[in-house]
Amino acid sequence: MSMKIFLLFVIAALSNLFSVNVAQADKLAICGAFEKELMTATSIGELWGSPYIEYEYTGLEFIFLEGEGGTPSTAFVNSVNPFLDDKLPKGPYKGNAWKLDGEIVLGVNGKSIDGLTEEAFFSELEKEQISLKFDSFEEPLNLKKDVFYEHNVYLSVTVDDIAAVDTKSASVRAKFRTNLVWHDARFAKIAQKVISKGKFENAASVGFSCVLETNFLTNIVYPYPVLILNDLISDGVFPTNKSVSFEYYPPDFCDEECDEFDKKYGKTSFEIIKNLQGSVKQSFDLVAFPFDEQSINFDFEVSQPETGEEVFFNLVASSLSDDQIETAKSEINLAEWEINGSGSYTVSYKSDIKQLHLPTTRFYFDIKRYSDYYVFKLAMPITLILIVCWSVFWIRPDELEARLTLSVVSLLSLIAYNFVVDQDLPKLGYLTMADFFIIYTYLFAGVPIMQTVLCKALCDRGKENLANRIDRDFRIYHPASYVLMILILFYQYVPVDI
Repeated sequence: MSMKIFLLFVIAALSNLFSVNVAQADKLAICGAFEKELMTATSIGELWGSPYIEYEYTGLEFIFLEGEGGTPSTAFVNSVNPFLDDKLPKGPYKGNAWKLDGEIVLGVNGKSIDGLTEEAFFSELEKEQISLKFDSFEEPLNLKKDVFYEHNVYLSVTVDDIAAVDTKSASVRAKFRTNLVWHDARFAKIAQKVISKGKFENAASVGFSCVLETNFLTNIVYPYPVLILNDLISDGVFPTNKSVSFEYYPPDFCDEECDEFDKKYGKTSFEIIKNLQGSVKQSFDLVAFPFDEQSINFDFEVSQPETGEEVFFNLVASSLSDDQIETAKSEINLAEWEINGSGSYTVSYKSDIKQLHLPTTRFYFDIKRYSDYYVFKLAMPITLILIVCWSVFWIRPDELEARLTLSVVSLLSLIAYNFVVDQDLPKLGYLTMADFFIIYTYLFAGVPIMQTVLCKALCDRGKENLANRIDRDFRIYHPASYVLMILILFYQYVPVDI
């Protein structure tokens, strides 16, 4: 009985192995046929040029925020088509269309934004002729709907780790997983042709997937997008991607979002999975150090097709990315920083290839420095040393040696503490709050030395009463002046919520 069970197990295992090998062979066969058909399509011009979708609109996209509780409504530009400049007449907007990104809209078609609802605002934008009044431009911008060509590339980013924020080198060490997805309807028609020519019955019902080498895509002159993280100094841990995943879904998989072409030929999807790790350069404003708040920015862009066509890859952050960034915010632990906010938005960058301002997707983390270390281990010891220095006002004015010894030793101790701050800061072209704090402390530690010399001189001239009176005044007004200066410093640089 046990022998029969063993034989049945062996037969089942061999059957599964055979099925896997057959399935693998079928996949290799259909992918080989697909690549061959792609080369033929390229040779006769079916894949020439960049993939694109045709849109008819003004070239501007907007976000509308409806006011609550009597507050006015707000509308602003969310993105600008990079080819809008070519369609503008001569005037203040010509050559400056990219500057409209994020610009606040004051009025549309002669109507103030304050009195419009969201529905009324977008209803005005549906008109053939549109007049827009912006906050930073005196003259209105007159637009009409036109045809634009672009191809959306969808980006999903997972931040696995932010290992360190180094303000001295102005960089952040981070690790990412990225997914870049796009669609090209031309490949669906070719995929269906491959299925109809061969005996791929399974693929006709469930579709198929292939791994296309990037060298192959280059050979057929297909302009696929390549993801770039700006200002990344890679660790070289992860190799460069040399393949693209391709999937074909037959018409049976279509849903309500499918157009007539998809319902006839099916849909395609390309995906590049890329891991990135290294240091990313940042721009930090350290004026309020050590009570500073920073924004860590990761700017992603895609390579653009090197053609003369008015087509560009429009990088779009998927809604999944915002969820993943929010999850990363709660999971990442930065020893010196608190993460207060995160998200993504679009900014413009100047493309070296097309000489256009193209959209870049920026993922950001708002962080605030934990200042307790600097308060308890820097500010408090410095203040204590300064108070010790002020004790000279209670020593007799004619005790020159004792007073000078105490003042000079205290001043030297303060200079030594200055090196603690310098270890955490780069060589800046401006003074931080910590710098001003130390400078004020130097000043208020140096004044007692000059006051001591003055009082000794008065004593030598027989004016001990005047010297004692100066000491009494300094015991009150000198510390009070220091406290006032520090309060003013805090008021200027420290955020209200600290």
